[in-house]
Amino acid sequence: MNKSVLTIVRLAFFSLMLVALVVLMILNIVENGIRTGTDKILLAIFIVLILWAGARIFGLINSLRNSR
Repeated sequence: MNKSVLTIVRLAFFSLMLVALVVLMILNIVENGIRTGTDKILLAIFIVLILWAGARIFGLINSLRNSR
């Protein structure tokens, strides 16, 4: 397969993952709230994963732009 096609597939995967993480984080906050320390740790993990997925998306977009 072409390298840019694989990059587009990765970009689509990480975009879906980012949306899923945001939805799960919102659902968790709405249903349980942020009462205990465990909820705060889970929220921090969600934020780190969202930032990681965003950085991957940004890097993949830059990779696609530079490959042309």
